[in-house]
Amino acid sequence: MRLCVGRKMTLDEYPGDAIPSPANRIAPQANAERNVKEFSRHSNQNRKRRRAIGAKRVRKPLRKAERILIKMPNWLGDAVMSLPAIEYLRRLFPHARMMCLVKESIADLLRNKNSLDGVISYEHGSGVSALMRKAKTVRRLRPEFFDLAVLFTNSFESALWMVLARIPFRVGYETDGRSFLLTHGVSRKPFIGHQISDYLDLCKALGEADGSVSPTVRIPSRDQEWAEDFLRSLGCSKDDLLIGLCPGAAYGPAKRWLPGRFVDVSRRLAEDYPTRFAIFGGKGDLEPCEMVANGVGHSAINLCRKTSLKELAALLEKCALVISNDSGAMHLASAIGTHVIAIFGPTAPARTAPPENCIVFSKAVPCSPCFNRECPTDFRCMTSISADEVYQQASEVLLTQETDGLWRRKREWML
Repeated sequence: MRLCVGRKMTLDEYPGDAIPSPANRIAPQANAERNVKEFSRHSNQNRKRRRAIGAKRVRKPLRKAERILIKMPNWLGDAVMSLPAIEYLRRLFPHARMMCLVKESIADLLRNKNSLDGVISYEHGSGVSALMRKAKTVRRLRPEFFDLAVLFTNSFESALWMVLARIPFRVGYETDGRSFLLTHGVSRKPFIGHQISDYLDLCKALGEADGSVSPTVRIPSRDQEWAEDFLRSLGCSKDDLLIGLCPGAAYGPAKRWLPGRFVDVSRRLAEDYPTRFAIFGGKGDLEPCEMVANGVGHSAINLCRKTSLKELAALLEKCALVISNDSGAMHLASAIGTHVIAIFGPTAPARTAPPENCIVFSKAVPCSPCFNRECPTDFRCMTSISADEVYQQASEVLLTQETDGLWRRKREWML
């Protein structure tokens, strides 16, 4: 059979198995109606997709959210201060699946948190490659189909991530020009209260619930056992009292008490008590930590940049006392339950000091709090805090612990 090109074939010219049945021979009008229906269906899908991105119209009420994402702060100290707000959200949404988005460097703080169902961590770095990693993070969020995002961060970028992740409800403070990205923007109060209250006030915009304002961090038994084995390997005996020193501060040198005064306090305590000093610090604290370790001598254990976050927490839990600048380690030690002596200079204790297990040293000088990373004048907020007064307070704390039997409980793993 010869098929003609350029003209419509008749039914007689079709091969036997290619003849269309009457059901498949669609009239032009019916075909047009089908195209209209297909176009309408796709238009409805696109409209629903735009609604999901715009988040002005959603399927369920806000208080019935079943999948919640919490964008955590980027700094360790801020993350610790936000822990009461996480507990508040859990009481507000007891049956919801609640996860947090957090930097990998502080993710271990939350991986053992009972009130959370999961942790999504990221590490974007900097440069052009960071843009690709951020896009990958957003793509990781979309399949989770979160109903609600609560932003403990104040940046424009973090709100934009939630929009790109197609999360219908987005709650956060109206800062950094991002109010149009939030479905439920909250006006921020002036800096008159504690930062813990800031996080709680944001959550209270979603509803009322009871809760504590004190952060709490629990150390898993496996991490406690690691700390015990680690200290034994360093030669710590049952008679040694472990004191933590944190002479660094990630924010900048203006928050650092003089290293020589850490040394002075440590030497005087070593004369009174059988002590070992564990010196903790991050990647920017190497210089002050080395100065303190060299000054203290053989009783010092310099652990600067040598511990992970969960190892740091386990070792802080073994300390009888921690003497620290205003830092993430200060907040972590207090939340664990270790007694802390905190030294504040350019920052405000009323704003960020731990609410429990903490004694604060801060001098009311005219220029403080200035919140500068580097002191532009004479550093008087720090130099006016003497080694003698810190030593006296540390001695009182240790004496009280000895009287109450806390020393034995701190060292019973050595017995």
